[in-house]
Amino acid sequence: MANKPKTRSYLRDLGAGIDPFGTISFKYGMKDVKNKVKRPGRRRTVNTIGGIIGGTTLVPSTTYGAVQAVKGFSKPGNIRSRLARAGSGFLQGAKYPYQAIGDASKTLTALKTNTVTERTLRAVRNLFGGSDGMASATNTTQLSSMIGRMKPQHRKKLESAIKDKRNTAISAIAAGGMTSGGAANVQYRAGRKTRKKFQRELKNRGRR
Repeated sequence: MANKPKTRSYLRDLGAGIDPFGTISFKYGMKDVKNKVKRPGRRRTVNTIGGIIGGTTLVPSTTYGAVQAVKGFSKPGNIRSRLARAGSGFLQGAKYPYQAIGDASKTLTALKTNTVTERTLRAVRNLFGGSDGMASATNTTQLSSMIGRMKPQHRKKLESAIKDKRNTAISAIAAGGMTSGGAANVQYRAGRKTRKKFQRELKNRGRR
């Protein structure tokens, strides 16, 4: 008597969804038809969630990282220094989406409460860069003084700009999750469809 196929854990389904190429999702879809796995819809859902998790972490980070890597490599210099700048740029870009959300939150809180810490100072510099406006503050006391003297209309305009930066980062993360989650779902379905087609063909051959 043939051994009963070992039941795959839902954790493996989740991990399959994280796979950016969708090959594991496709393979699991085929296997589940072959082994007549119960509740394939539940497994597909878990797989899709894995895709969303992978998409919200890997896709936006890779995209921003690649952009900064190209910028770093494009600057003049020998190949060694250009590669070093590309690597540094990738690391900086990769953490940007999540860092931007945190920095925006810290800065908005400071604008509302005028509570400034060293972390707030770093957040402002990360968001605006350069040496203009709030980013020109050299210490927490100076930044707090700038916020305290800020006119209401300027404060409102600044808050709007910060929220735009935050929303852009959130949108990038959400888009990555939706794209990868959808791709994992499609690949799992495609695997099931392929296996079913194969089984039908085998059955038809046996009737001839």
